Parts: sequence; structure tokens; C-alpha cells
Amino acid sequence: MPTPLVALKRVLPDGYIELHELAIMFPFFFDLRDNLRHRDAYINILFYRVYNRQGELINEINRPLVLNMDSFVKWRSSELDEKLNNWLKKRGFEHEYNMLKRFFEDHVALPRANVRAICRLFSIPIGSYLLIAITDAYLKLDYLGKKYIPIPGEGLSTWYSELADKIRKDIEHFLDTVREASFQEVFIPFANVKELAEVSHDLLEAMTRYNERDYEASIKFFRKAVEGIRKYLQNIGQIDDIEKRAEELRSFSSKAYSLFSNFGEHYKTYGGPEEAELAKDITISLARYIASKIKSGRMAIKQKK
Repeated sequence: MPTPLVALKRVLPDGYIELHELAIMFPFFFDLRDNLRHRDAYINILFYRVYNRQGELINEINRPLVLNMDSFVKWRSSELDEKLNNWLKKRGFEHEYNMLKRFFEDHVALPRANVRAICRLFSIPIGSYLLIAITDAYLKLDYLGKKYIPIPGEGLSTWYSELADKIRKDIEHFLDTVREASFQEVFIPFANVKELAEVSHDLLEAMTRYNERDYEASIKFFRKAVEGIRKYLQNIGQIDDIEKRAEELRSFSSKAYSLFSNFGEHYKTYGGPEEAELAKDITISLARYIASKIKSGRMAIKQKK
């Protein structure tokens, strides 16, 4: 699975962020001649942290979210000079810039995502910078129907290099998290199940703390994730049409929760790197197993008597 694209995005005065990467990678999906405003278009993101222009942390979010793309504008010439040119240079195609600049000016719209609701929800000031991972996009096209676009991640994509240098350590930890195989296999599927959405959040918090080497905090969130999984399993009657398997998995999750509670939650207990690694391996393996069963439709809800 491709690694999501990590990017820094500035909240503009009208409550939007600009998605230059999507237009540059997929220009034919954003043709100015099409009626873009009435399209069903959105992106899935992991919303990580919020910073001010000085690089100071304002808020930690760590939640998967969906953002509507409901604004499509023309590129400014200065944006093309900076963003398209830099993108081409990184790939050795700078000699094609003049031709592509004219094409983008005449034919390609710049998509923008609406972040007004999340700014209200998390009290985010205008002009703040959002560190996000874009996992995929969906567009409804007249001639293709609904089109799924996986976003090929290439590390950090940012036009705010000075700010990025100030928060370099945070960015590296975030990249470590989204590069985990479990990010696509567990975090995103869980986020799309109402009963497991909070577990997805706890897993992201746990992995973030683990990559920051805050082991005690990571164990706390792995324990919360297992507790959420345990509650979810209370309503599961069968796995692969086997009741005993569902029972054993509930029992296993309870024992895992009890074990993690001995890694620092109980009096005179402590959890270090070894305990954090064990908590991570158990939780991610359990979550990956459940996600695979949900995806394949082999996990059945208990029947009410």
C-alpha cells in the first residue's frame, strides 16, 4: 500500500486549504472547462497537529477526517513559479516547466478543501498551519462515475520550508507513524467503523508517543485501544461462523488489557521500552486481525434473543 502524502497546509482567511499536490499529480481530474463546483469531491486525511507561524504547537488532533473539496480556483502565476517548478525540479523535469506552466494557467484548476468546520470544532485560528497526511481522494466524474484516487506519498510535501525546519522532529515522528504498514491496514479501516473510530484515534496517539519514545504514554494509549476493542467484541457473536473464536478473542483482549495495566497503571508498576514494544505488537496484531475480518465480512454481530 502506498504511504500517505504528508503536507503542511496554511488555513486561508476564507477557511480553506489549497491542495496543490493533487492538481500537479492529477491535472486531468481538475479541468477548468468542467463544471467542478457541483462535483462530489473529498479527501481522507489524518489530521495530526496545528502550529502557528512561529512553529509553536497549538493543538494535537490525531484523528482521521474527511474534507470536502468544494472550491476550485485558477492558479496564481507566482504559485506556479514556486510550487510547480519545485515539484518538477525534484523529479528532473525542470526543462518542461514553461510548457506546463501555460497548460496549468489555461486548463487546470487548483482544488481547495473546506476546513471551516474543523476550525470551529478544534478552535483553530486563521493563518495556522495544519500538519496532515492525505491518504486518498474521491471525485465524481460525469464520464467515469465515482473515481477513487490513491495518493502516492513521497515523504513530506511542503511549501513552508522555514516552518518545516522548525518542526522537523515532529514531522519525522509523523512520517514514521504513517509509514507503518498498520496505518493503512488498521487505522483507516477502524476510522470508518463507528464503534471503532475512537480506537483508531487511540492507536494513532499510541504510535505517535511510541515514535517519540514516550513509552509510558504510548502504553496508556495502547491500553485504551485494547479496552475499546474489548468493548467492540462484546457485540460480536461469531468470527468465521465460529462462536468459540469470538469468545476466545474477547478473553484474549481482556487479558491483554490486564497485562498492560501492569505496565504502569497499577501501584508500583512501571513500563519501559520493552513493555511498550510488547504492548504495540499485541495491540497492532489484534487490531490488524479484526480489521481483516471486518473487511472480508467474516465477523458477525450477536443476534438479539
